[in-house]
Amino acid sequence: DKYRCCINEKGFLASRGNNSDTDLSSFELGLIEEEDLQDVCRFVITAFGAEAIRLSSNINEFEKMLLNPAVGLVNDYSFLVTFAEVFSGTKQRIGNRLNDRAIISAPDLEKLSYEERVRKAEHESLILILARPATTTSGNSRTVEVIASIELRLQPCDAKIPFSIPWLDRVERKLVKLFNLVSFNTSNNNIQPYLSNLCVDEKFRGQKIGRGLVRCVENIAKTSWGYDKMYLHVDEENPAALNLYKSEGYCRCNRRWNPFWSGPASDIGYYVKLL
Repeated sequence: DKYRCCINEKGFLASRGNNSDTDLSSFELGLIEEEDLQDVCRFVITAFGAEAIRLSSNINEFEKMLLNPAVGLVNDYSFLVTFAEVFSGTKQRIGNRLNDRAIISAPDLEKLSYEERVRKAEHESLILILARPATTTSGNSRTVEVIASIELRLQPCDAKIPFSIPWLDRVERKLVKLFNLVSFNTSNNNIQPYLSNLCVDEKFRGQKIGRGLVRCVENIAKTSWGYDKMYLHVDEENPAALNLYKSEGYCRCNRRWNPFWSGPASDIGYYVKLL
């Protein structure tokens, strides 16, 4: 299949050399599991940076206790706050899939109202990671070395850039609809596949990993989920990301999510591809 530009039929990456730091042969493609959450969140923050900080309160006391050692070596308050935000949001978005680790099928949205479909889809994200078991001095905990990740979800195709915490998206959409704050009709937007959070470790870039992951989730969205479009946001001042998506057939939409509080986020490009 065409998405296997760097992934073989067993889900492993093709080897690209003898350097143990960049050799891909031991990394495997798989679905994120609950045990992987801390490692994946640290990887995503490192890849994107911790500048967009939102404090989440939706973490129970037990999870707060687990977070402390995970960030204990980082003397940076912004990282801690961002870690809490990303951890909580990621756990919420994949919440329904944690009960069935093997499932990749689309959320069952039949016989649900529009609002019910949006709420259900909020907790049915599919996150794929390229990882291998990490070397650890403790035999009591499982850790993984993540070098790439990507997320596939369903959401309204209204050009809104999603928050990490799902309920914040609902609040913002209701405000925009109530006060008619965007330049297009937001009523009855279809829920469609949305690609987000594509990250590749800097040491492994240039080996078509990102392209392979994009093609992989496109294949899932089309053959397993039964959809014919994929949406995404991309910073048009990031030439590497923009060229990747354009070369894969993504075209710019004529929609902008631009309520007055959106600031520079309203300049982020909104793109779509026919699968």
